[in-house]
Amino acid sequence: MRYQVADAMRTALALLIGGGAVLLAGCRAPTAVSPTSPGEELVQLNQEIEALQFVNSLQLQPHQIGPLRQTLQEMAAAEATKEQERNKLRAQLIPLLRQKRDALRAQQSTADIDAQIREVQGKLTSLAGDDPATVKRIADKLRGILTREQVALATGELDARIQATQMLDAYRQFPVDEFDAQVKPFAEELVSRGSSMTADQVVALFTDARSLADDEYQQNKEKLVSQLMPLFAPTGEAADQLLVEAFSRPRMLEALPASAAAPKGQAPQKGGK
Repeated sequence: MRYQVADAMRTALALLIGGGAVLLAGCRAPTAVSPTSPGEELVQLNQEIEALQFVNSLQLQPHQIGPLRQTLQEMAAAEATKEQERNKLRAQLIPLLRQKRDALRAQQSTADIDAQIREVQGKLTSLAGDDPATVKRIADKLRGILTREQVALATGELDARIQATQMLDAYRQFPVDEFDAQVKPFAEELVSRGSSMTADQVVALFTDARSLADDEYQQNKEKLVSQLMPLFAPTGEAADQLLVEAFSRPRMLEALPASAAAPKGQAPQKGGK
């Protein structure tokens, strides 16, 4: 019991300080407060750089800026409301922690205080994330704004293509005994995440790729990668979560340009397609 209370205290302190891992924390409205220490400035600069790199990589079209800004502002407003609620609970938690500290100094029982701390802690925990319905609603709005390629970049689908390519290349190079020993367990692991393919079909795909001559492999590589890529790509709720998290990173609203010009030689793309 002593260790359970200690664990609860550590959790309470983490929630008191940071409010937990809040999905939309990065969408808080920008403030004019300057960093008060070199450490804070470094954090702020790194956040700004990361957000700008992400926004630049999307190559947003002019018609996307307004709807995306509006969506991020809505996310920021929702997060601000939740932060106010969290701050009220933190204000309740501070005197309870002080009471516990004083009781421990006096070597008194803290059972009643611990119960109150757990109650407030539970309320803070309930505000430390967003429910699946909220995440899906925001993800659907973002998909209605972004192109398929931009969504793929934000959710890591492009990484899935890289992983699929690397795995095909690697298994082609394995010695026969190593290939035979590893390909079936690897295929079973891949399909265990959820797939329309069976482990035997995945094994057959790797076997076919391995049997091709180098020139044949290069000719058929894109088709093979396309077949394998869905096994590495996020889907469903995981894809929604990744998409929303990508636009919840700190400084996103500040990084979003007031306007954007289409890349040279490229016509504006229609969002959500």
